[in-house]
Amino acid sequence: MPAFQQEVLRLLTLYGDVRLLQEEDAPVLQPFLMLFEDFFWTCEQTLPDAKELLRTHPPQKDPLLDKGVFGFYENNQLYGLVDLVKDYPQNGTWTIGYLLVHPDHQRAHKSTSLVRALESLTSAGMRILRCIVQKENHRALSFWQRSGFIPVPTSHTDITVCKKPMPLP
Repeated sequence: MPAFQQEVLRLLTLYGDVRLLQEEDAPVLQPFLMLFEDFFWTCEQTLPDAKELLRTHPPQKDPLLDKGVFGFYENNQLYGLVDLVKDYPQNGTWTIGYLLVHPDHQRAHKSTSLVRALESLTSAGMRILRCIVQKENHRALSFWQRSGFIPVPTSHTDITVCKKPMPLP
């Protein structure tokens, strides 16, 4: 396991049962992603595909060295997912590709707990946590703003980029 994924996993497991998801996890991941079919269809214009989510990465980033898809489990059931890319678009900025929480767990503030877990990654070199929200996803934008993320100017008209600077460890 690459150092980035190993360190992130070590830090996140302080918050519970967290696992690095890989292609062999696709049969478990696919039904979980289908719970968010409307989101993927609206925002991505496609149905979710577990293998594609695990493989997709920004240009110039290595999916094995710079990206991790982490599953959060309770009673051996996947309830949350974080897709995280380090040093993107610049060093020290880590970008959340997806943060998904099972609908049955959303009212239990699990999304907020996952964000708090991600904030612990400063000791692994993260200085800014970044996310991208589709303009039409007002509920998500509100969540990120309540979590301390600040929208920043962008030339894109279909997304809102939000950042949260992290205090030094």
